[in-house]
Amino acid sequence: MHYRCRYPTMPNYHRYGGRGIKGCAAWKSYIVFRDWALSHGYDDGLQIDRIDNDGAYAPHNCRWVSQLDNLRHSPFTKLTLAAARQIKKRIRDGELHRTIAKDFGISRKTISSIATGRNWKDA
Repeated sequence: MHYRCRYPTMPNYHRYGGRGIKGCAAWKSYIVFRDWALSHGYDDGLQIDRIDNDGAYAPHNCRWVSQLDNLRHSPFTKLTLAAARQIKKRIRDGELHRTIAKDFGISRKTISSIATGRNWKDA
């Protein structure tokens, strides 16, 4: 979190520090960060997630989530769980994949992945 916000040579800096995302100054101390993390639901296998993707890494804007939830909350994810459920319903209703893909602005390959359960299994 600190590296991607502070060091322009880091991969993905442009998505974090490069667009003004900062890290909490107090979290530079491992002890302070650890205490916050443990008191806010940290567990092995969880990842830190910013509630507001344009906000800082700060206590009021962070939470612990699964990798899947973190990916789904990314600003680069085009679908929501609700949209994936709508897509599955339209597939069950017999609509063409190309029509659904056009309506949602995604590829037919993504529609096929949803239809076969490779993506959005819980939808």
